[in-house]
Amino acid sequence: QLAYSTPGWRLGMAHMLANCVPQSMQSGLPSKDQNDYSPHAMNSRVWRFPMASDLQSYAVDDLHRIECILRTQTPWEGNYCRAKQHTEVFVAKLEQPAYGVEWIKQALDFYERKDGDVRQQKAVTIARAVTHVKKVHGEVLDKKQHRFLDAALNQVQQDCHCEIPTDLSFATTAAI
Repeated sequence: QLAYSTPGWRLGMAHMLANCVPQSMQSGLPSKDQNDYSPHAMNSRVWRFPMASDLQSYAVDDLHRIECILRTQTPWEGNYCRAKQHTEVFVAKLEQPAYGVEWIKQALDFYERKDGDVRQQKAVTIARAVTHVKKVHGEVLDKKQHRFLDAALNQVQQDCHCEIPTDLSFATTAAI
């Protein structure tokens, strides 16, 4: 993904396929929006294992979609070296508590602009992120960061409609 976009602005696969990859390369591939991700809104796994055959086909179809992108698009900087560097920087940031707090701030901005199922799904994502950041980095967070995380959790809990266990386990119902 970072070969075709920047860390701050990511170009999604559906957008790449719709706007950059010739339709002739995609013939026979089903639409990307065929799966129901609403179980995520109740802190349930969207895909259970072992996967049903239709989900197995969808996963393989995604590999074909990626192949279409790789065969038809040139990375912005001419090769994949810079994308690998961006990815390494991103992974290093993931280990920093400040990045987790910043990600939650950005996620709250998205959350506040949404409604319905998308808002509820984002509420669960944010609640899980807050729980993770507090669990993993709680000892190194300062008081301001703790207050922010508590406020963020309080803000999304009204839309969450489910409990997020401190071990981040998923609910066992409502999954595909």
